[in-house]
Amino acid sequence: MNYGINDAANLHIKKKSDGKMFLSTPYANTTTNEWSADQIEARAKGVRAIIWNRNKQSTLTVEFEVFELKWLAMQAGSDWVTGDADVLRKEVVTTNDVGTADLKGAPVNGSISVFKLGSDGTTLEEEVETVEVADKQITVTDVMNAKLAVFYMETVKDAKKLIFEFDKYPENFEIYGDVMITPKDGGKSEFVQMHWGNAKPQNSFSISFDTANPTNLSITFDLLPDENGEIATYTKI
Repeated sequence: MNYGINDAANLHIKKKSDGKMFLSTPYANTTTNEWSADQIEARAKGVRAIIWNRNKQSTLTVEFEVFELKWLAMQAGSDWVTGDADVLRKEVVTTNDVGTADLKGAPVNGSISVFKLGSDGTTLEEEVETVEVADKQITVTDVMNAKLAVFYMETVKDAKKLIFEFDKYPENFEIYGDVMITPKDGGKSEFVQMHWGNAKPQNSFSISFDTANPTNLSITFDLLPDENGEIATYTKI
């Protein structure tokens, strides 16, 4: 029987450390399981006569344009935490007749920088040295009815933060992949589940920010032998 596949696998990912489910992903665009092995050849009269294989290796690459932020936590080797965070704000304001302007947030003490804007409305020109701050209002001496760029740090409560520490790396995971395969004769599609018992995310990954295209996140796992010496199992039901 011949089959075709026209879908990416739905992945269900468990932590090896505690066996708990970490992610379930019905939104991947591609899932690619690649295999390779080292090969040594003996030749007779210049023609290959004997081949030895060793060091079988496999990877699983997953690509998304829609994804959960847990994927980034996986790569960081840490969790998103909720708490206070200082974030940089930029506001463009116009001072009134007495040189005051209102801000949306309250600047952290000593964090404010103010610049006059060029005629294009974006270029930073002369920095304003004397700025008085009172809660969410600034007063700029001798700069009235002018458009200004204001930079400041603001403390935000209940922010979610993920820290990539230099000495933390991804842990190992167990992955199940579900896909439907369709027989050539037009019969009913059949269910296949792939199991990778010991998957380690590679430390190298990229996430792009593009004005013309959706962000594409690509993550590759190195697939290692599990406790039974198995790298992968494909089961058709």
